[in-house]
Amino acid sequence: MQESAIGWTTRTWNPTHGCSIVSDGCKFCYAMELSLKRGWTEKPWTRQNERENVLLKPHKLVDAYSTEPGDRIFVNSMSDLFHEAIPDWYRAVVFAIMLDRTDNVFQVLTKRPETTIDWPRRFDDAVHSDKYEAFMNEQRKRKGRWAQVYKAVANLRFRMVKSGRSVSPWGEN
Repeated sequence: MQESAIGWTTRTWNPTHGCSIVSDGCKFCYAMELSLKRGWTEKPWTRQNERENVLLKPHKLVDAYSTEPGDRIFVNSMSDLFHEAIPDWYRAVVFAIMLDRTDNVFQVLTKRPETTIDWPRRFDDAVHSDKYEAFMNEQRKRKGRWAQVYKAVANLRFRMVKSGRSVSPWGEN
């Protein structure tokens, strides 16, 4: 996780990378320009190139456990967490970690607000999915901060499956 010079946030956390242009507001996207300039992606962020440009960065998930209480964290300064190329199960993992870190404030910005409307239902489905469970089980034996990732993901799934109730992805933080 990186410290940020942005006045409204303390750190940036990028568990995904890349995007694709959705409007004229994306024409001068700093993230695309920086990604191309630094060689993190090789092609412009168009819909045709999204398979190559929108990447999951699971190795960055643990970074949420290296923050100080009270940090304001800009989630995906180099991507859009609600991009359609990001699978719901992975997005649910990111939200499980945010829900676990109640001592921080997570700031999620999107150019795709319409995809957030049914996110609570999709979040519920994602947490109950085989892919979420498989990811959770892969983390079970890992050490260090990965143990915290496992705990966050497993506790959320256990709470939802055991109680039979939904949990809102939109925590107070």
